[in-house]
Amino acid sequence: MGTSIAPDAIGGEFDVLRKCNFKLLISKVEIPALDIISAPYPKLGVTELEIHYQNSKVKLAGKADVVQDFPLKVRDRLDKSSRKAISDWFKSVYDPSTGVIGKPSVYKKDGTLVMMNPQGEDVATWKLHGVWPKKVEYGDGDVSSADPVEITVDLSVDYCVLQ
Repeated sequence: MGTSIAPDAIGGEFDVLRKCNFKLLISKVEIPALDIISAPYPKLGVTELEIHYQNSKVKLAGKADVVQDFPLKVRDRLDKSSRKAISDWFKSVYDPSTGVIGKPSVYKKDGTLVMMNPQGEDVATWKLHGVWPKKVEYGDGDVSSADPVEITVDLSVDYCVLQ
């Protein structure tokens, strides 16, 4: 017979993290929290290094392969606040009107991705280091849809640490 996982059998405190309970803060980039649609949690990893010796091989950790691009989805508002914040940040990386690439000390930012419980209390915090917008897509028009326009920003992240 199976074991019951009724609330009283596990102390009545069982709950799970929900995808909708998060906040993303990036230093000196003012994107209103209400506009952020989605931000994936980091993926950590290392490459594999194979060492061959006689008739066998051993696998070791190679280089850090810590974070892939981090696609951030943001609602575009009529007041342009999110669009302007993203556009200004991207222009610090590359200004299409001048062709100038910016300085990493200016465009790279640190960020914080916080996972919260349903009561809004912080339960896990990721510190994101060296964050910058690699690519920005300003959405698309569609005469058959009244859905909000979404801006997608591919963020590059040097590394992240779970606190």
